[in-house]
Amino acid sequence: MMNQQFLEQQLSEHFTLRTMVATGAAIRLGIDNIPAPGHIDSLRQLCTDILEPLWHRFGTVRIVRAYCSEELSTAMKQQSPAHTTTPVTLVTGTTTPITTRQHTTGRAADIHMASLRQAQRWADYARQQHLPFDTLTIERHMGNGCCLLHISHTTPVTSVTGTNTPARHE
Repeated sequence: MMNQQFLEQQLSEHFTLRTMVATGAAIRLGIDNIPAPGHIDSLRQLCTDILEPLWHRFGTVRIVRAYCSEELSTAMKQQSPAHTTTPVTLVTGTTTPITTRQHTTGRAADIHMASLRQAQRWADYARQQHLPFDTLTIERHMGNGCCLLHISHTTPVTSVTGTNTPARHE
């Protein structure tokens, strides 16, 4: 069982480690979803560079899934081979597939959206503000119209003009 004090460490103003590792699947399967120190650093960067700007613009950011250990990822695949969904809208236009690797390295978060329209507004904002993401997709999950906004972080690469351009996740 994870130490409560460890889980309550602040990664950024509005996000604790608990927010980024707690999942229903981990609880249901009895798996401690504990990230390595390097993955905690990646989660901190994800929170600071992407999730906090979204919070400050739109309010509460409801994380459905962020960090997912290799053990948890494997268990989820065994339970439901189709646990990764096909994107409804590939916002970035990239052909980079959504992989569990982004979650297992602490570089991605799935955010609950009440509607496709809300997800599109958030995605538009992320693009307009040049947030350092490499994959930004809207995935439909529920029959009630709710969906997920999947966003993965990459370290920005400074281009020749000095503007931040997201690097591609390979």
